[in-house]
Amino acid sequence: MALLAILFLSFSALYAFATVLLMFAWINIPSTKLKAKNESIAFTVVIAARNEAENIEVILRNLSEQSYQNFEILVVNDNSIDATEALVTSVIDKLKLNARLLSLSKDKQGKKAAITLGVENALGEYIITTDADCSVGKEWISTFAGFIQNKKAKFISAPVTFYQEKSLFEKLQTVEFMSLIGAGGIFMHWKKPNMCNGANICYEKKVFHAVNGFEGNELLASGDDEFLMHKIAATYPKDVLFLKDKEALVKTMPQPSIAAFFQQRKRWASKWKHYKNMDAVMVAIIVFSFHLTFCIIPFCFLLGLLSLKLLLVCFGLKILAEIGYIATLLNFTNQSNRIILIPLVAVLHPYYVVLFGLVANFGKYKWKERTLS
Repeated sequence: MALLAILFLSFSALYAFATVLLMFAWINIPSTKLKAKNESIAFTVVIAARNEAENIEVILRNLSEQSYQNFEILVVNDNSIDATEALVTSVIDKLKLNARLLSLSKDKQGKKAAITLGVENALGEYIITTDADCSVGKEWISTFAGFIQNKKAKFISAPVTFYQEKSLFEKLQTVEFMSLIGAGGIFMHWKKPNMCNGANICYEKKVFHAVNGFEGNELLASGDDEFLMHKIAATYPKDVLFLKDKEALVKTMPQPSIAAFFQQRKRWASKWKHYKNMDAVMVAIIVFSFHLTFCIIPFCFLLGLLSLKLLLVCFGLKILAEIGYIATLLNFTNQSNRIILIPLVAVLHPYYVVLFGLVANFGKYKWKERTLS
């Protein structure tokens, strides 16, 4: 029992140390605040949309208000079965947007196919992708332009958060999601890119073609962001960068129900087993191992193998470290009122990580009225 106690205490201390290291690493990523010197860079914003009639007008209105004007919009309709196509056509006309509506043929489907069609038809030299249910600020494109002009990046990832959360469940998603966004930015800053979010990435069009786009993983429903990033990083290791700027922030909607959340996170996790980037594989294994340990500790306590004091110390170390780390991220996104929820997320999160680490390897999931694997 003493050996088990030492083992769990050591794991908890190591996890806390690693989490505090992430906190300082995030703080030390420079906030760029680089605005465009001019409008010499042409962008194409590609939005893949399936059944987004209720949401897509917001992002199109946001794009109509951008301070940077040298860009076009391509909305790619992924065989929607609602009024998405008609609504987009109406909004483009009403707002007089420099935008085109493209549609996937019936024999093609999925976000990767939609983005590929968008890139093939893009006039801009840089592609920015976001999602149809997102919201962006007026300086969003300008921040990418300024960053590229100063850093000469070929692939850029920028932060994403949730907004308009109503229930406690939706607010908890924001807290949990921040840890992923932070880790993605930190590892990219360390030149070890492993995670990003397709709701807010930008890459050079010719680089997309140079790495053959999604070739090699085009049949996987998920991974339109990370697999592409890994391919570009393998070819251009110094040119994959994270844009830490509040004005580059994209806001998206949390999942309204546990069932919808389960399907989304299973979809996200389904790509882990297909990673070819060994750094990303090792990070995933280490993270899973840490959280599996925190799942085991309470069961050892219930079996009388650990004392209550040791249980509280282990989770106390975890909670305090995560408060420090996630609070810095929530302050960055102006969501510090969510900090109070961090202890609850810290206790629940290990079970979530282990659950999806396991279920992602089995069965299918549903997304946008499709059953996928």
